[in-house]
Amino acid sequence: MGYLAILMAGMLLSLGVRIEANRQYLNAWQHYIESQQIKSEDYTKRVNSFFSALNDNLGTLSFLPSVRKIERHGHNLGIDGQETIQQVYNNLAKNVDVAKVYIVPVNFDANNLDLVTGRAEEPILMLDQILPRSKISGSASVSTSSSFPPASRLPEFQQMQKQLQWFKINYPDIARLKTSAVPMISGPEIITSDNTKTIKPKLDGDKAGLVFSVPYFDQDGKLAGSVSAIILSSVLRGITGSENYSLISPLAEYISVPLPRNKNIKLMLHAADSFPVSSTIFSETAVVDTNDARGKWQLHMKYPVAEYYSDAQFWAKRDFEHGSYLALGLLTLLSLGWHRTNIKRAHEMKESAVALQRVNDEITRLNVDLAENMKQLHEAQDEIIKKGKLALMGQLVATVAHELRNPLSAVRTSAFLLKRKLSGISVNVETQLLRINSSVARCDAVITQFLDYAKSHQLEYKECNFDNWVIKLVEEEAQNLPTAVAVECDLGLDGVSVPFDQNRLSRVLINLMTNASEAMVGKGDEPAKFATQEPKITIVTRQSERGIEMEVGDCGPGIAEEHITKIFEPLFTTKSFGTGLGLPAVVQVLEQHGGGLKVNGGLGKGATFTAWIPLSTKQAQTQVQAA
Repeated sequence: MGYLAILMAGMLLSLGVRIEANRQYLNAWQHYIESQQIKSEDYTKRVNSFFSALNDNLGTLSFLPSVRKIERHGHNLGIDGQETIQQVYNNLAKNVDVAKVYIVPVNFDANNLDLVTGRAEEPILMLDQILPRSKISGSASVSTSSSFPPASRLPEFQQMQKQLQWFKINYPDIARLKTSAVPMISGPEIITSDNTKTIKPKLDGDKAGLVFSVPYFDQDGKLAGSVSAIILSSVLRGITGSENYSLISPLAEYISVPLPRNKNIKLMLHAADSFPVSSTIFSETAVVDTNDARGKWQLHMKYPVAEYYSDAQFWAKRDFEHGSYLALGLLTLLSLGWHRTNIKRAHEMKESAVALQRVNDEITRLNVDLAENMKQLHEAQDEIIKKGKLALMGQLVATVAHELRNPLSAVRTSAFLLKRKLSGISVNVETQLLRINSSVARCDAVITQFLDYAKSHQLEYKECNFDNWVIKLVEEEAQNLPTAVAVECDLGLDGVSVPFDQNRLSRVLINLMTNASEAMVGKGDEPAKFATQEPKITIVTRQSERGIEMEVGDCGPGIAEEHITKIFEPLFTTKSFGTGLGLPAVVQVLEQHGGGLKVNGGLGKGATFTAWIPLSTKQAQTQVQAA
């Protein structure tokens, strides 16, 4: 117990340290989250500013008069028109790191042949560098401004064609614009023709980018084409400047982090559901105001676990926790060593006491064994005495019965002869002769009960349908009961056959029915003295774990509590005319069958006797031997 107490104290103190450490960890975690959320707000503003500048400048270009009236090849543009377009582009390029800007006609198809130029169709204009006003002259068309062959621009052209098809369906005229903001759409990541910002060697992955387009309308308000800007993926990644922040377009399946493509999709889905990956302690997703008419853009922000664990506040809390554990561990070891020394001394003192206790325990055990043997000896002696008494009683009853039955037989014969002689003579002695015969019969019955109880009978087993046997015996015995007594049977064995001595077991049912009847109506000859106004005997049979059960109940006055423990004793009776052998005889017969008898009752509750016998003779013999 001492070790346990010391360990428990150490554990409780450690628990206290852990609780305090958790509180400090929580403070550090909250500080980390707050600092990260401040950064997230700054990144969100930065992204919104980028897309706002892109949308505003592309929208400005789309509404320039020179753009709205531009011809297919830009021949009507003029120096003023070129200068205005270039100045807007210069402003866009200063605020947004744009690769190039195209002005594309509405029916542009790079696969068609331009009959005017004799080459594949190209956009009207392309702008890809900032030019001062003094250098703006001549044509700014794609065919003269681009140093790349048309094949390298094909992905850009195909993407712009798809976006024009979408504008034709959704914005065929300027009346479709519901707000002052110009609708801007984007698409999936493509390989652009830009090589100005790639690293050596010039890889296709470095040229990856997105096409952002806004529609422009002619002077009649009809869709005339699109103003499209190429933004490299490296520029989009540079807005946040951290892999902890991912710019996502769910519709285009685009995410601005330098990961393999197969991981991009999975990470994008995590971000769209604000579901943190295993390497993050917390994550959230903000909707970005891009004016993308086909779907919302999102900025997914994750707070890495590694950064939290590398924070100085976390390490300070961790050092406190580990130092406290070390101090508690040393204190616990010192306490255990001190306690061990005390226990060793106490153990030496207890060894002598243990040896003495063993001797005392052995003496106690021998005393218990002796008491048990003495008890068994007394029980054996009582059994021998009981058997001897029963044998002596049998001899005595047989002698007394022989001596009494002879004069009783003479009395019965004399009464019969006297009745014959007095027949025809007007002498009123019928009542006296009837009383003589009744008394003789009663004495003969008492003698029979004593002989039946004192003799040992060999059971004669015979298998029989128990319910049928009960019905037959009840019908015969009911005729001997007073007419006021009703008998009700509830037999539940359903044809079960049992081996038993029918003659001996009939004594059980007859005695129980007779006792029940006498408890309710006595002899039945004086209705005014009936103990029960509606006397009824209920007989129930059923099968249980003990075997076959037969229950005989009455609605009489019941049995007093102090008599319940005595009614099975021979010669005990509460009747004025009883012998006290009826129930002992019932118990004797049932015990010979390997069964028993139980009584339930109390004053005012009636009495219910439950007799039971085993289902088979083998089970009966086993239970008799055990008894």
